[in-house]
Amino acid sequence: MNYKNKSVEKAFEIIEALSVSPLTPSDLSSHLGINRSTLHRFLQNLEDLEYVEKLPDHRIRLSHRFIRIGLQAQTHFNFLTIAKPIMKAFAEEIGESVLIASFNGYKVTYLEKEESSQTVRIVVDAGSQSPPYTVASGKLFLSELSEKDLNLFFKRTQLKSYTKNTITDEDELRKELKKIKEQEVAIDDEEYELGLKGFASPIRDVSGSTIGALCVAGVSIRFDKRKTLETIELLKQYSREISFQLGYQGYHTTISGDQK
Repeated sequence: MNYKNKSVEKAFEIIEALSVSPLTPSDLSSHLGINRSTLHRFLQNLEDLEYVEKLPDHRIRLSHRFIRIGLQAQTHFNFLTIAKPIMKAFAEEIGESVLIASFNGYKVTYLEKEESSQTVRIVVDAGSQSPPYTVASGKLFLSELSEKDLNLFFKRTQLKSYTKNTITDEDELRKELKKIKEQEVAIDDEEYELGLKGFASPIRDVSGSTIGALCVAGVSIRFDKRKTLETIELLKQYSREISFQLGYQGYHTTISGDQK
C-alpha cells in the first residue's frame, strides 16, 4: 500500500533546496519545477510555522528554528548513551523505575528505562506513549511550549478523563503548567492510571533546550510526604547531571560536583 503524501514530499523538496543556500521564489520554482502559485502556498505555510524566513533581497532561507532542530537531533545520537549509566545509578538509589521520555507531535514517548528492583513495581515499555496532559513528563513538556504552541495544543486536544484525578479543565491545567515551569518538576498524581505516581524533570542540551525528561514511576502508596520530597530532590540532581554531561552550563551544582 502506498502511503506517500505528495504535499509532504514537496515541502521537504523545498526544505532540502533551501538547506543548500537561500533562493528567491523564482529560482526555487525553476529549480524544483513547481509553479509559482503552488510554491507560494508552501512557502507561506512554512513561514507561518517559522521554518523559513524572507531576507531583505527577497531570497528565502531556513530559519533559526531549523538550526535548533538540527542541534537537538545531533544531541540525540549520544543522548541516551550519556543518560544510561546515570539512570542506572538513580534507579539503584531511589528504588523505583526510572525512564527517559521525549515529546513529538504532542505525544510523550518513553525512550529508555531502568526498572525498579521492587517486587511490586510500575513497568513502562520503551516506545510506549501517553497523553501528555495526564503524565508528569508530558506536563513538563507542555510547560515548556510557547504560548502560541500551547494554544494550538488546547485547540487540537480534548482533555479526556482517564481517572478521577485527571485534569480536564483548561484553566486549571494552565495554572499547573505555570507552576511546573517555575519549579522545573512535574508530578502525575494517579492522573493516567490509579495506583501510579510519576515525577519528571527536564534534560537540557548545550543550548538550554529541553530535549527529554528524566522520570520516576512507582506505586503511589509508597510515596509518602518524606519519599515524595526525597524523590523530587534526587530527580532534580540526576536530571541536572545528565544536562551537565550534555554541555548545559545553566546549573551551578551537579552530582559530580558539589552534591556528591
